[in-house]
Amino acid sequence: MTIPNAVSNETVHQTITLYSNVLGLELRLIQGVLRFVDPSTSQQLLSHREAEQARQEAEEHARREAAARAEVEARLAAVEAQLRSLREQAEGPHGS
Repeated sequence: MTIPNAVSNETVHQTITLYSNVLGLELRLIQGVLRFVDPSTSQQLLSHREAEQARQEAEEHARREAAARAEVEARLAAVEAQLRSLREQAEGPHGS
């Protein structure tokens, strides 16, 4: 177990780190919260709550993207229909 100390804004912060051989992850107590950390990248893994929030945000983003895509496709279909109509009018009744 390592206990590095850092001084920031006249407050002493302690981070306690434990390593799990089974998980291959570090478990760090950071400002009173236990976090899993990938030791090879030092990236904190998302908590269950954070992962759920990220999933919900991604789903909402996908819904907005799908709605925008549908609107653009509908506009394109309307423009294509208008273009066909104009071409038919330009050809006249004889089709030439």
